[in-house]
Amino acid sequence: MQELEAQSTYHAIVSLSWTINYCESYPELVAVLRRFHRALRPGGGVVLQIAHANHAPVEVMEDREPGPGGKPEDILFLYRFHRLQSGADELEAQYLYACKSLGEMMHERHLLRVADARAVVSCAQDAGFEDVQLFDSFRRDAFSGALSPFLVARKSGGGEG
Repeated sequence: MQELEAQSTYHAIVSLSWTINYCESYPELVAVLRRFHRALRPGGGVVLQIAHANHAPVEVMEDREPGPGGKPEDILFLYRFHRLQSGADELEAQYLYACKSLGEMMHERHLLRVADARAVVSCAQDAGFEDVQLFDSFRRDAFSGALSPFLVARKSGGGEG
């Protein structure tokens, strides 16, 4: 994202799984979004799945999945989120993955520095995007309580077709 140099090349840019939240600051995020804006053709769009720290649940959550060969509940995925005291819009995500049949286990900790969805909307507008909208899900439900909302925006120009 930080090295994108294309100009008027893409019809759409999609960033899922909170990748945009790895920017270190809101000024860096605006710079990345300006690169996205330059890389889009007139009328092109951007879809960002972003973290919103204020909606992060406090409990430890769990997923269990079949493993290799379909063995039930062979894979365990534990995760939790919490806001950092240094800022209400910063989020720490912790993940623990284990696969019993393969003897694998991994722990990851991720710091998401730009995790206020409304501030990301402002950054997109500052970067030149128009018709910036925020939704709770891909179904385009109004933003109200999602941890992982979607931002959708357009570059001006293009036309209908």
